[in-house]
Amino acid sequence: MKALTSAATMAAILCLTSLALPTTADASVNKNIRIEAGESSTGGSSVNGNIKVDSSALVSGKLSTVNGGISIAEGAIVQEVETVNGRLKIADDVQLEYANTVNGRNQLGDRVVVNANVSTVNGSIEVGTGSRVGEDVSAVNGKISLHGVDVGGDVVNVNGGMNITDGSIVRGSVIVKKPKKRGWNWGKSNKPRIVIGPNVVIEQTLLLEQPVELYVHETARINEIKGDDIDINRFSGDRP
Repeated sequence: MKALTSAATMAAILCLTSLALPTTADASVNKNIRIEAGESSTGGSSVNGNIKVDSSALVSGKLSTVNGGISIAEGAIVQEVETVNGRLKIADDVQLEYANTVNGRNQLGDRVVVNANVSTVNGSIEVGTGSRVGEDVSAVNGKISLHGVDVGGDVVNVNGGMNITDGSIVRGSVIVKKPKKRGWNWGKSNKPRIVIGPNVVIEQTLLLEQPVELYVHETARINEIKGDDIDINRFSGDRP
């Protein structure tokens, strides 16, 4: 599992913002980049622009932007996809190496194959039915929603909660990390809501490092649950 640290986050931001534009088919500072349907490309990079990949395109290199979103249409094959301040929208049947953002939503469709990890710091993650993630799925401040997804590593969250359902399989652990306290806390903090839905399998540990609202379906299978002050709410319908 890759640690979620502020140092790692800053390193990712500095890497993107200081990186010189690569020698690719598409390189821009302020313009949008588009890779047409069925086209082959070595990748593209922008600073203040959006990147769009049309259906069935083949991208053999990195797609990256700092202040912009990235959208990948159905059936495309791409490699590394990352942005700092922007949304990632991955359509159905896309294949890619990883999908990472710092400040933005990370949305993947059905039957998407990600060889490595899916991550965000400040934003939600949603992965559709029949998709596979080879390594970790991680978010710091945002909800993680997995619908019938096979995750090869861990699912890690701090604030935002999780909805793991529809027969998802997590071959590592599901971890709710303890948030770092900063300054005075004048308000009442809400517990993250963790839902482990119908026919979900967690092969290793459900590790709760902070108090949560935990809902576990009667058909879910969890190898081990660890944490302090655990209160499990069992349910039998589609949702609690």
